[in-house]
Amino acid sequence: MNADGEITAAGWERLNEDIRILEANSLRWLRKNFLSASDEGHGSDGTLDGTFFYDPTNLHQADLIETAHSDRIDMVDTSYGDLADSVWEGTSPFSTVLGGAIHFSDDIDMDEIEETVDRARLARAKRVAGR
Repeated sequence: MNADGEITAAGWERLNEDIRILEANSLRWLRKNFLSASDEGHGSDGTLDGTFFYDPTNLHQADLIETAHSDRIDMVDTSYGDLADSVWEGTSPFSTVLGGAIHFSDDIDMDEIEETVDRARLARAKRVAGR
């Protein structure tokens, strides 16, 4: 930043590199937590678009989708496991001016997701009641 508090050309270069790192780390997190994920480039609004594949019968995957479907997966929200830690790996201290989130498409069959989550909740309740 310069004396007037404006971001310099070098600062913009650093922020662009931090954004590239955040996007790569986000894809790595998606690939780790789901079956696969791919980068399809940037949309007209500058967001990184992509596709991910999931197993609707996998409780971990279903739980992440259910949690995020009505909202978004915010990169600083610890509700999504290690995303809040791993997404920032390799970024500069300057990246604190950035934020981001992962949004899931409305095309997801939420009935399958809710069945998986409900089945797990029912099994958990039965285990607790049986103790």
